[in-house]
Amino acid sequence: MDVALEALKDNPPDVFNHNLETAPRLYRKARPGANYKWSLQLLQKFKEMHLTFRPSLA
Repeated sequence: MDVALEALKDNPPDVFNHNLETAPRLYRKARPGANYKWSLQLLQKFKEMHLTFRPSLA
């Protein structure tokens, strides 16, 4: 994750979007293979970089 975020820091996108489609208890069913905690960490780290982002929290 850190390597990918560093690349985005050097070449920031106009908009960074990462969806959390559902509540934590339903996340694995809605997105098999995904991890809710990892997604939250990704959004937090991107926010800490002070780049523009648009989280879609359902």
